[in-house]
Amino acid sequence: MVPPMRGTNSTQTITTDPLIGTRLGEYDVLEAVGEGGMGVVYRGVQPVIKKRVAIKVLKPNMAGDATQVRRLADEAVAVNSIRHRNIIDIFSFGMLPDGRPYIVMEFLEGQPLDAYLNAHGRLPLAETISLLIAMCAPLAAAHRAGVIHRDLKPSNIFVCLSADGERYLKLLDFGLAKKGLSLDGTTEQTSRAQVTGTPNYMAPEQARGQNVSGRTDLYALGVIAYELVTGELPYSAPAPMEVLMQHVSSPIPQARVLAPECPEALEGLISRLLEKHSEDRPQTAEEVRAELIVIARMLDASPSYEAMDPVSGEYVSRAYKPLMTPDGLKPLSQMSVDLHAATFVSQRALKERRWPYVAGLVAVCLVLIAAIFSVSGEERVKPVVATPAPKVDPPVVPVAPVPAPVVIAPPPAPAPVVEPTPPTKVVRAVKTPPTAPELKKRVAALETALARATPEGEDPDPSALTLLRKYKVEATMLNTAEDRQRLADSLKAFEQTFLRR
Repeated sequence: MVPPMRGTNSTQTITTDPLIGTRLGEYDVLEAVGEGGMGVVYRGVQPVIKKRVAIKVLKPNMAGDATQVRRLADEAVAVNSIRHRNIIDIFSFGMLPDGRPYIVMEFLEGQPLDAYLNAHGRLPLAETISLLIAMCAPLAAAHRAGVIHRDLKPSNIFVCLSADGERYLKLLDFGLAKKGLSLDGTTEQTSRAQVTGTPNYMAPEQARGQNVSGRTDLYALGVIAYELVTGELPYSAPAPMEVLMQHVSSPIPQARVLAPECPEALEGLISRLLEKHSEDRPQTAEEVRAELIVIARMLDASPSYEAMDPVSGEYVSRAYKPLMTPDGLKPLSQMSVDLHAATFVSQRALKERRWPYVAGLVAVCLVLIAAIFSVSGEERVKPVVATPAPKVDPPVVPVAPVPAPVVIAPPPAPAPVVEPTPPTKVVRAVKTPPTAPELKKRVAALETALARATPEGEDPDPSALTLLRKYKVEATMLNTAEDRQRLADSLKAFEQTFLRR
């Protein structure tokens, strides 16, 4: 199975397609196996060596979209600048006669992580930690190469299954990747008036259109970790813009509320990954991976997916193996055994080495017997006269003293009962919600501020404009004080999201 396109988690067969049966470069196009909003993925093969490949081609209606054409080329460049075995390999780029670009990738067996979670439900804690550790190495490699993914999510993480049953991860879809970090480790967004990414996994600085960095990807990793541990997303709302506002201003949820079995150390790491300010998060993926390994060791969280032969010391594979990390990290239960695996010998070898020790022991016994008989027999043993035991006087038994009479004191007089002073009532000021005219003025002021904040020559964020229109309608229809206060809070969050950058 090939990795699905962005925007879809499943594959579908496309029967009427003019590309099927043709040749792109040196690869024959066999069938369409996946389709997304921007392109189609085909299964192909090199006809001579029978190498299977996946070919991603833009849809015909996207051929004139310069942004999508550039993203496909940028994806190939970004992947090849990293060159990590846990990132999908893209090894060819070409153009169709109609001007559409295509890329040729390795063909993967397995399924994306979101489909894997849908099939298995909430995973055991041990497998969750193994997954998170495996995600850190390709992220670290990308960040070292100056590449920020910007769209890390379960559908872009592929759980591969090798022919011998081993599971490992591949990071996919670098179409939104940003290359070229500055000296402070950040890079500017493509456009401050356009938000790119997936709202459910988007960091606050990305939602605001501010500079992004490797810590932006670590925020998305924190969202994935929260989802793996609890089975839920940390923030959810009907509208994508409301989700973005929650990422910007809502409190960080605690994983142990939904998953009490989550270790406190893991909950603390997830909370730090979800910090609103990037400087408060862990600074590198290597740092996150090191903490996860410590947590795994504390919990002995590596399942016994592999067994060891007690005679030869060789590892014997079972039906299911743990996810491999890029650095070849073995399950923790094997780490100490590996240090001593070379000392295992077979039982037959032990028996072959036993006879020299037996022969030596017999020789030593014969020497001792000869030494005993060589001693002169005239030497007699002197009799041993027992010394009588000294006379011991019988012990004197002490007389127990007569206890003194116990005098019982009369009970104390009861303390007088003092009536408690009733607490003083604290009168708190009641927050008065704004009136409908005040809300209308506030919406109009935000529209003006948004127009002023938009750079010259660019249009305001269309999502922000849609949200303001919604608020303008609500301001005229809300009747209760509670609804007016809720709208006032939404307007405040809107200002923090779009105007305070």
